[in-house]
Amino acid sequence: MRKKLYQILLFVCILVLISFISNRFLYVKYIPVTEWNGEQYEVNPEVNSKKLKENMKIILKYYEVSFKENEKGELLIPASLQRNKEMLYNYTKKAMDEEFVKSRSE
Repeated sequence: MRKKLYQILLFVCILVLISFISNRFLYVKYIPVTEWNGEQYEVNPEVNSKKLKENMKIILKYYEVSFKENEKGELLIPASLQRNKEMLYNYTKKAMDEEFVKSRSE
């Protein structure tokens, strides 16, 4: 009985560790969230221009959010940020605001 309890506890610990690692170190392609319609956020990959990506890098640096670029030049952000639609919407909105970006890049 005790051995079974240790196995279950070990299994749960491993799952928690895997979850932590995947949230912390897994990067996914940035897909802009551009609208809030009152009920849900709208994901809009069509607006993902080179200018928006450059602006988004400035915003992410400003807020100390890690990011990467892959060999195709795509912006990669932490998976946890891509799942947080509200935060991603706020960052995208700021990246689309040229005045805000300019004030943060100086």
